[in-house]
Amino acid sequence: SKKKKKKKKKRKSKKEHKAHHQAEQETRGEENQSTYQIADALLELLKRHPGMAEDLPILLIRLCNGSTFSLDQSAVQRELEMVLSLLEPYGVEKDATGVFTWNAPRSRDHNIKSRSQ
Repeated sequence: SKKKKKKKKKRKSKKEHKAHHQAEQETRGEENQSTYQIADALLELLKRHPGMAEDLPILLIRLCNGSTFSLDQSAVQRELEMVLSLLEPYGVEKDATGVFTWNAPRSRDHNIKSRSQ
């Protein structure tokens, strides 16, 4: 009879395992911090401008569909600009003229893809 050979998986050393675990924790910590910053900015926006609870989802949908927004002279400029700036890792960009646009992120870290691609 033929003996089955089992491939041994190379086990990580304790140092490699610890370094990998620490890197994962740091990444999660950065993501959580970013999430909290977005949540805080949204809270500030909605406290100061409650009407944005209805307008913000529409604005974000329009942004994803190719619309651009300039917040100059807007009553919500400061708070909304903070929210949109924090969404940069997800594809929101502000050009040199202050206009916000959305482009699908190139990073593999985010699973957001443009439907137009």
